[in-house]
Amino acid sequence: MLSKRSWARGVIVVETTLANLVPKLQARNIRAILIPEGTDDETIKRSILPNRILVTDKVSRFEDDASSFEYSLISTKIKDPIVLAKRISDESIKNKLWSRHQSFILKLLEDGTSELKNLCD
Repeated sequence: MLSKRSWARGVIVVETTLANLVPKLQARNIRAILIPEGTDDETIKRSILPNRILVTDKVSRFEDDASSFEYSLISTKIKDPIVLAKRISDESIKNKLWSRHQSFILKLLEDGTSELKNLCD
């Protein structure tokens, strides 16, 4: 028997400030990992984020090191976790986020639009 986790479409790391997003992502078949509260940025960048996608409302803390540590970012100011989970799910399909081989930043704007930009050193 396969575990439920093995069927997830992808993995998203979630900042503690967006903790209420975790169950909404899981309901959309996206594995969500909540960063433990009090974890410093360097530990997050070096140990938790490589080869993963971080959803954050504080993108400036992580953008400069994304390509060096090989992680990607979803930046948002959207507060409603149901709306945000749907947008992440829709954008992951539209932009094939889990099959991208380069770090990127996806900005989810409150007007329903998005901006995707590849990051490089």
